[in-house]
Amino acid sequence: MAATGDRQRGDLLAATGEDLMAIDSSLTETVAMLGICEIAAGVFARGVTLLAAASNVDGPIGTVHMPDVRVEAPVHMDLAHSALGEVACASAFAKGQAMTVDEAIAYALSASE
Repeated sequence: MAATGDRQRGDLLAATGEDLMAIDSSLTETVAMLGICEIAAGVFARGVTLLAAASNVDGPIGTVHMPDVRVEAPVHMDLAHSALGEVACASAFAKGQAMTVDEAIAYALSASE
C-alpha cells in the first residue's frame, strides 16, 4: 500500500510543474478580469492594481495568453486613467506590479477599499 501512495505522490510531483503553470495562467486571467470588472464598477484604483498584478509581460496587458483581457484592458485602463489622473493611476499600477500572484488573489478576495 505504501508503494502506491509513494507512486501517486511521485506522479503528482512530476505533473506539478506544467499543471502549476496552467493554474497560474488561469488565476492571472481571473485577476485581470476582476480588475476590468472593478474599473467598470467605478472602483478605479483597485481595478488598476488588479490589472497591473496580472500583467507580468512587456507590451499590452494580456498580450499572449489572455486575448479577452488584451481587448478589454486598454479601454478600461484609459477610463481609469481619466478618472484617477496620472499620479494616482501610476501609484495603483505600481502597487499591482509589486504583487505576487498569491498577493493579487488575496487582494482580489479582500473587501473593496
